[in-house]
Amino acid sequence: MKKYYFLFLLGLITVSVFGQGSTAPSMQPLCASINITFDNTTNSPPADPASAADSYGCLGSEPNPAWFYFQIGTSGTLSFDIAQYTNGGTPIDVDYIAWGPFAGPPPIYGPANLNNSTEVGCSYSGSAFESLTINNAQVGQYYVILLTNFSNQAGQISFEQSNTGAPGAGSTSCAILCPLTLGDDFILCPGTSVDIVALIDADLDEEDTTYSWTQDGETLPDADGPSLTVSEPGVYEVTINNPQCMEDTTDSVTVFAPDEMPINDPEDITICAVGASPYIFDLTVNTPVIQGNQDPELYPVTYYGSEEAANEGFPQIFPANAYPSPGDEVIWVRIEDYITGCYTTRSFTIFANPAPQAGTPGDLQACDAGNDGSETFDLTVQDEAVYNGQDPEQNLVSYHTTQIGATQNTSIIQTPETFTTGSTTVYVRLTNVNDVDCYSTSSFQIILTPEPVVVDIADVFICSDETYLLPEVAVGNYFTEANGEGDQLDPGTPISETQVIYIFAESNTTPNNCTDEESFTVTVNEKPEVDEPAEVFACESYILPALNVGQYFTVQNGTGSIIAPNTEITQDTTLYIYAETGDANTVICSDEYTFVINIDNRPVVSPAIPLEACDVLIEDNNAPNDFSAVFNLTTAGNQVTNNQPGYTVTYYTDEQGAIDGSNVGLISAAEAVAYNSESTPVTPVEEPLYIRVVATGNTTNCATVVPLQLIVHETPVIPVIEDYV
Repeated sequence: MKKYYFLFLLGLITVSVFGQGSTAPSMQPLCASINITFDNTTNSPPADPASAADSYGCLGSEPNPAWFYFQIGTSGTLSFDIAQYTNGGTPIDVDYIAWGPFAGPPPIYGPANLNNSTEVGCSYSGSAFESLTINNAQVGQYYVILLTNFSNQAGQISFEQSNTGAPGAGSTSCAILCPLTLGDDFILCPGTSVDIVALIDADLDEEDTTYSWTQDGETLPDADGPSLTVSEPGVYEVTINNPQCMEDTTDSVTVFAPDEMPINDPEDITICAVGASPYIFDLTVNTPVIQGNQDPELYPVTYYGSEEAANEGFPQIFPANAYPSPGDEVIWVRIEDYITGCYTTRSFTIFANPAPQAGTPGDLQACDAGNDGSETFDLTVQDEAVYNGQDPEQNLVSYHTTQIGATQNTSIIQTPETFTTGSTTVYVRLTNVNDVDCYSTSSFQIILTPEPVVVDIADVFICSDETYLLPEVAVGNYFTEANGEGDQLDPGTPISETQVIYIFAESNTTPNNCTDEESFTVTVNEKPEVDEPAEVFACESYILPALNVGQYFTVQNGTGSIIAPNTEITQDTTLYIYAETGDANTVICSDEYTFVINIDNRPVVSPAIPLEACDVLIEDNNAPNDFSAVFNLTTAGNQVTNNQPGYTVTYYTDEQGAIDGSNVGLISAAEAVAYNSESTPVTPVEEPLYIRVVATGNTTNCATVVPLQLIVHETPVIPVIEDYV
């Protein structure tokens, strides 16, 4: 409920209509937003000591008490001026004590409430003018104040807030003078009306009270009484005026249209028409449909034979769970909102249809994976064929292991989506959802086909100089592509290229062709062809050349040490040029060549001892001492070879010819035994010939050449001495 109180002040308005309570239980409301003046109390007993504790604080006496309470309308600081005058206008002493804050409601008194701990102000001076300040007052709190007339002179007391409008100032609520209420906001059901009444909690003269009403802010011209009949939603506000109340005291009430009920529409009901009509319908199956997830106690549902009866709520169909009808009838539902008391109606139709006829589905066939004699089938794939065009919402399919089970609705396959079985017969029951006795049956076969099992052949690895013959297989055939595609290969077919071979087998059944397939790869590894250099004959050493294919090894089959190219070979050696492809896990394809290196060594000879001869006449008519002589060079040859056999010794006049073994400077064998130094002019100093020594049969020109010096000595000439006679 919302309450609005408007106070219009034009200048300073003095109100002198407030009464006072001379006892705490009769304390009166007080509004200090304006200058309030009221008659003081005279000739009255002092305040009751039981109404407050601590002897009324600072007050030495409490004569002629006037009790009031006020409520905080706006939080903040409130300052009040209090004054007392005689009827002739002469100021007279006024005293007070105030307590608070309190939660209420008034009257608030007694030692538990009015004591030193709740005291907020007190004055017992002889002044006619007092002040009271309350700090941090909070909206809605109540305060109690007691005012006394010490002089017992008739007059008036004024009570006014002095800091109105100041920053941080609070205010008192004037609504407590004439509490007005239209009651709580409420919901108005469609098509109904209700009276709202302005209630004033005050003893007012009704003849002095005026009323005016508005709907959604618009004045209702004919509404001027304490009540108003409303028949539609809206915000209704009343304003009253009475001399004993603040001007234009107002309250409002909001009339709401009810929210649409959170319910669902009922569904048509169809039953199996077994036998002659009428048929029995359970209308209450729609109750949970309508209520949905709502609390059924908050939305009770009743059933009627007509719309009029549903609106009147009478007569109900009873019992609603066994309603006899031939079908094709409209049923009306009344749904009430327990909270608002409103209701709404809905309708649905009941039908009586002939019993369902179960269709005959086709057989299910599957491959027996693993050939364990069982497979898992989803029987629900047969639902559509069983329904055979009949409404799945009105009929239920169930699957059974026996014909008797299908007839009696027993032996039900509980998980038809995952039914594990071998070859068998499955029985089907189609039942009307509204009548378990409304059904028909059919059946189909489950056929389990053994799955062919193909032998898995390991991958094959061969060298390029070999072929692989496909072996015989007990199950399946060879193909060049998966799933029996490509070319079919017969056992014994030679395979000489790298390729994948597929072994495929099938059952040739429908709708599922049971197959098995394995594959293996024939990998043809290229066999290397190593270099095959000719046998080598070399003198002293041989530098291994680089190879295009292969490496040099000291032992066959790529074992021993690897000899790098450019290695110098200095003795007879047999090396093996070896290369391989593949690895030990698959196949090793290799090639090897035996490379023989023959190293001839130069003969080891002694230095030639010079040949010496005298220059004599050699029957060549050379003159004596012409530096010529005849030498047998072979003696030098025998000397340097130490007469070892197996050497061929030749003699040269030209060193390079001797080194090369050419004919340049070659001395024939005939000349060598009688070499005339004339053929090679010599000087008295040494001038060498050259002896070439090579092993007999050597083809590498691996010879040793040593110089041979020929020395011709001058023959002494004996002078002719004549005879001395």
